[in-house]
Amino acid sequence: MLSGTAQMTLRGTDRYVNHLMAEPLIIRSEADLWTALRNIPEIEAIPGTPLLQIAGWKPNLLYFPTEPLGHTLSPSLARAVAGYHNSLSRAYAYVSYGQSDSRFLKLQDIDALDIRLLSFAGSNGLQVFDNALDRLTHSLLSKFSGKQMFVLAVIFLLMHFGETAMKDWIHEESLARMHEADDAQTVKLSEQETERMDLLKSILASNPPWKPLKSLSDEGRIPLLRGTLAYDRAEVLGVPVTRDQARAIVQKDREKAQGKRLDGRFEVVEIDVDNPEGFSGVLRDMKTHLEVRVSINLGELPSEDLHTLFLALEKKGSVDALVNAWMIGEKVTYASIVRANPVP
Repeated sequence: MLSGTAQMTLRGTDRYVNHLMAEPLIIRSEADLWTALRNIPEIEAIPGTPLLQIAGWKPNLLYFPTEPLGHTLSPSLARAVAGYHNSLSRAYAYVSYGQSDSRFLKLQDIDALDIRLLSFAGSNGLQVFDNALDRLTHSLLSKFSGKQMFVLAVIFLLMHFGETAMKDWIHEESLARMHEADDAQTVKLSEQETERMDLLKSILASNPPWKPLKSLSDEGRIPLLRGTLAYDRAEVLGVPVTRDQARAIVQKDREKAQGKRLDGRFEVVEIDVDNPEGFSGVLRDMKTHLEVRVSINLGELPSEDLHTLFLALEKKGSVDALVNAWMIGEKVTYASIVRANPVP
């Protein structure tokens, strides 16, 4: 643990001291990460590679303040968390291997990304559990040595788990997508939050290879918002969001997507999340090896096609599938299976 002098430095009241940098910077709140980011010039002037230790910072991923005690987790919330985790994994792969593709992840990466969530407030919320972020941070910092990786780890944490970055995104999306919103509906940033985001954006602008991290973190916020649509009020990463705000942002995200057919031969990787509408699953294209998460809706798919899918999953085989997808650029935002035929 840092000495009292070093802890004061972390709060911005003094300059970093050379011999103390062998000790980790203790991160007890998001504010400590912003202080570390502001002190980058001091960090770069000191020999050695600084370390981060997350101790006490446990962000709230989702919270539903008006739900009755004992509120349960629905399949839609499970999908929301899965979608968020998928983007987090892609961002981790990009930082570690330069490719935003989770297929590049190794077993130790998958273990580090196994972020357990704790339900709190009578099951009304989901909070990052204990040392999950510390394990993730240590895994990131183990990839490469040097100051740049330290800065990149701080940015990664702020963009994917930070309340300020989430609030800035909601603010920007509200301005862009809620054209009829009045002032009461618009999320506003404080002067301190604006300064923090200006700092973050300037660092990203100075490091072009890091810019994709923003789009990857933005990508993971959409499924979290989609998971709140059944509730009048929610908090996403600590930021209050109304149903109208969430619906407007999610709807606009769908509107800018373009429809595309992804027909072909697919390996059935998994089928999970049983719900009243059907299932969700993962298909892997046999030619490109790219994986796509799909909805398997009982109202769209004949029973024999559903049987074909489950049989292929059991036999670790493949199917000839017709898939409707919505794309933003090259990214699939939503896909559903409309037919699944046995391979001849």
